[in-house]
Amino acid sequence: MAPGRRSIALTVLAVAACGGPGEAEPSVGSAASSAPAPAAATTTVAGVTSTSTPRRVATMSVVSQNVLHGRSCPPETDRCRLSQRIDLFAQQLHDAACPEIVLLQEFDDEVASLLAPRLADCGYDLVWDADAGLDREALLTTERAVDSSRIGLPGNFRTALFVHLETEVGAVVVVVTHLASSADDRSCAPSACPEPCDPEGSFRECQARVLVSEVLGLGLGGDVLVVVGGDLNTTTDESTYSVFAEHFVDVFADRLSCGPDRPRDCTAGRASTSMTDLTDPSSVQRERVDHLFMLPNDGCTVLPTSGVFSPEPSDGPVAFVSDHSGLLLRLSCAELSGAASVPPLPRGDRASAPAPAGAPADDDVAVSVRRAFEALFDGRETDIDRRLWHLEGGEARREQFVRLVEAAGDVASTTSVEVETVTTAPDGSVDVLFDVLVDGAVVFDDRPGRAVLHEGRWTVAAATFCELASLLAPDGDGC
Repeated sequence: MAPGRRSIALTVLAVAACGGPGEAEPSVGSAASSAPAPAAATTTVAGVTSTSTPRRVATMSVVSQNVLHGRSCPPETDRCRLSQRIDLFAQQLHDAACPEIVLLQEFDDEVASLLAPRLADCGYDLVWDADAGLDREALLTTERAVDSSRIGLPGNFRTALFVHLETEVGAVVVVVTHLASSADDRSCAPSACPEPCDPEGSFRECQARVLVSEVLGLGLGGDVLVVVGGDLNTTTDESTYSVFAEHFVDVFADRLSCGPDRPRDCTAGRASTSMTDLTDPSSVQRERVDHLFMLPNDGCTVLPTSGVFSPEPSDGPVAFVSDHSGLLLRLSCAELSGAASVPPLPRGDRASAPAPAGAPADDDVAVSVRRAFEALFDGRETDIDRRLWHLEGGEARREQFVRLVEAAGDVASTTSVEVETVTTAPDGSVDVLFDVLVDGAVVFDDRPGRAVLHEGRWTVAAATFCELASLLAPDGDGC
């Protein structure tokens, strides 16, 4: 990505609570429900007298929710009624006594602007770095955010947000992510999936391994509460799940039994590109791909009220917040002693696309390749044939191209690319590194691609087009 285009400065949007549940009776899930510290006890052992204070015990609630950005929904639905769905989610949080920590996935600036007027309902701070990506993570909290950082994960699309909080029970580190879906998951390669990844595995599993390695690398013990989770796009019988389960505790392993006879224990399955299921109170989920894990902890107990968050449909204009159901983790925690033992959080990309190894292409070739990429992916151009002229075998792909543009919906008309590098390849083709933008904001950094000579002119390779099309319209036709 060209330098200077995107700022990753930490922003904590602080809002004072006004008239929210803090004025009501304390309830489970509210920081106000912590019990007063017991009186100090005096103990004499072997003639030595010492005074100790039993640890404070408090309840804490954590919610994880993929809010569905809705960019693949039909334009006339305004991102599948995003505003109404965010309003419903804010009301659900208020009705749940304002959980102290809320992990959010499929977050972007528009979701942030819709949430902003509702933050005061619970006295939430929004931890959000205004990252320009299409599919990002953020966090709501009533606690004090000490530090925050975002790391890039293998595949040049997915990220993870780390947040260090100070709470009544001590230090808490939260890690929220959204791993590769079927649209952007693919087989690894040694150059793109470094250690600790399996070069013959998948990007999703590699992302999990990198993330687990980063969390374990913090060296945190049982005196710090560590929660890791989000939409991991993996079920409990898949290898990606096992990467987490090997080191962390799945807090819902014995509490949720997703299956055809237990759809209320599932978190995904509703349609994500239309309003069909979001407005149908009878629509059900079919699999559990959303998870919350904890590092083994010597001070916190999972309460039996943990489970799927707000599973009942609303009787308002939308029945459900998202195609995903959220998770609610309720904890009873004794005061921890790790307030000063959290090291700096990790920062930076953990696996970016390597720069092409070839020599820079001749100026004339570079200009032709840039023109081909920019013209093919220029969403403002309504003449399909003009765009297809820049695609390898474009004429034969016309019908497919039209269907893909339609499937991408509102995203298609605001898509563009910027080519970063053009280098020669040994087989006579050209390697390209390019960024994809939607509404002028970078959503895919440093995508590797290729240009080939077709009928005497430089065109975008069909394989490059197919890969990007699957990302922009995951429910459309594949190539």
